[in-house]
Amino acid sequence: MGRRTTSAEKTKTVDELVAEFVEAATLRGAAFERGDPEADVQLSRLGRIRRVLDARGEEGRTALIHLLHHAQPWVQIGAATFTVDFAESETVSVLRGVSEKSGISGLIAKALLDWCSRRHRLSEDQPDA
Repeated sequence: MGRRTTSAEKTKTVDELVAEFVEAATLRGAAFERGDPEADVQLSRLGRIRRVLDARGEEGRTALIHLLHHAQPWVQIGAATFTVDFAESETVSVLRGVSEKSGISGLIAKALLDWCSRRHRLSEDQPDA
């Protein structure tokens, strides 16, 4: 089970949280490429940062959307993992671009696109409540 969000994390500015997100996503990508289990540690860290950003409301969601357009593909992938719920078309568009890259980041982007597609189909199959 992941570590809980600390009060220190909750008091950070959105800019500080964005910088930490970029660092964690970059470290996760490097670990992923090495096959290092550190990738899971960084994924947990990204989840904690996302929870704090979510608590900031629109400002936090806007920060995550901006991270979709970061120059580093691993940051884009990290952001896409969390933006699909509230910015699906923009997320899918970014993932399509990353999926054209060679290497593991392109493969991960393709897997996320497949997940988005299956998730979308499942939600369309649900009867209206």
